[in-house]
Amino acid sequence: MRTNQGDRAEMFGLLCSDGTHREYFTEFLQYDKRRGKSYPSRQFKKIIEFGNIDLVLLNRFRELLRKIYGYYPNIIKSNHNVMRVSISKNEVIDDITNYVKIGKAEWFVPSFVMNGSRKVKARFIQGYFDGDGSTDITSDNIPRVRFSSTNLEGISQVKTLTDYLEIEASLNGPYKRKGKRDSYELLLKTRSIETFIKYIQSHHSKKKKRLEKIRRAMPR
Repeated sequence: MRTNQGDRAEMFGLLCSDGTHREYFTEFLQYDKRRGKSYPSRQFKKIIEFGNIDLVLLNRFRELLRKIYGYYPNIIKSNHNVMRVSISKNEVIDDITNYVKIGKAEWFVPSFVMNGSRKVKARFIQGYFDGDGSTDITSDNIPRVRFSSTNLEGISQVKTLTDYLEIEASLNGPYKRKGKRDSYELLLKTRSIETFIKYIQSHHSKKKKRLEKIRRAMPR
């Protein structure tokens, strides 16, 4: 089955924003029936997780996994009401990591997105916005849409995508933070927000409503 590249681009945008990738050994006792004893054993494991507080977005991520891989893992709720989708199927993990690295300081925009159509570029931005983007309206009634990241190379590639879509934005930073990595901000020009809304169809329940509110407030 041929994979829709737009779906794949959106999924990678989500993973680049809120994804983690871990590889580790787990230790356990394995029972040997022939000897009637348990012996220490080790197993190598790898896992990719997508975490977010928005249930709608988590289900969107699961739906993308189902469409691309026929794989539909559960949503796991852990301490402090943190929710995540865990990918433990090795062939899915291997395919994802063939395209992109996962991690706040390591992610990059996959080459098929950088060289892809306008729709593919927009779908990556959509996924990345739903994870690491934000939008609000200032006290002066000025709408703002921005992305933030500690990954300068990655956020610079996102700016290349917005430039291609003729969405004007400024890349600001670094912003120093005590005990943390420097952060960077990609801030859309107010005059380009309408173009951004034209291309980006958010699935995040709150961000979708905010974008719609901004759209309705834009001068006609």
